[in-house]
This record gives sequence, structure tokens and C-alpha cells, in this order.
Amino acid sequence: MFGDALHIIHPFVGQGFNMTIRDLAVLKNVLEKKLGLGLDIGSSDVLLEFSQTSQPRNFAFSLSVDVLKNYFSIENKYFKEFRNNLLKNINKSNYIKNIFFKIANKGFEF
Repeated sequence: MFGDALHIIHPFVGQGFNMTIRDLAVLKNVLEKKLGLGLDIGSSDVLLEFSQTSQPRNFAFSLSVDVLKNYFSIENKYFKEFRNNLLKNINKSNYIKNIFFKIANKGFEF
């Protein structure tokens, strides 16, 4: 429910759950920090800090998922040929594949 309430994301790449797990980690860190300082975890500061930490990263990630979805929806035969060649070349590069896997697993880090 936490993820569905926070993220409306196209299931194209199945990343909504990963975003939720990352958000829970951010929330855990915020709560631990506040508790460690003896502060009230029910204050609006907790939600503000959580939002300011997770929202920019989630927005960038959601935007990139939308771009990818639209990219793979283009039906032009010349573009499809270009896209297939690009993907074949990406598939040959472990360096580029590792970047994609890192982003899929950890999201964007800023």
C-alpha cells in the first residue's frame, strides 16, 4: 500500500516496487535520525525531510521510465532498426549494462 499511495508509475520496467523499497530505506533513515536526536517522529518535519530526500530522485526515475516506455512504443520501421542496432551494441558492452543494472537496482543517486 505504501508504494501504491506514493507512486503511480507505468509497470513497463517493473520498477515501482524498487522505488518503494528505496523510499522505505529513506524513511527508516529519517526516523532513526530523529529518534537518535530525541525528536518527535510524528512531527511534520519527518514527512518534509522524507519528501525532500525522495521526491527529486523519484521524479527523475519516473521521468526516465516514461521516456523509455515512449521510446519503445515508436512504430516507425527505420527507428525500430536504429533502436535494435543500438540495443545490440549496448548488449555487447558490460560497462553500459552495469550502469543500467545499477540504476535499476539503486535508482538515481544525487
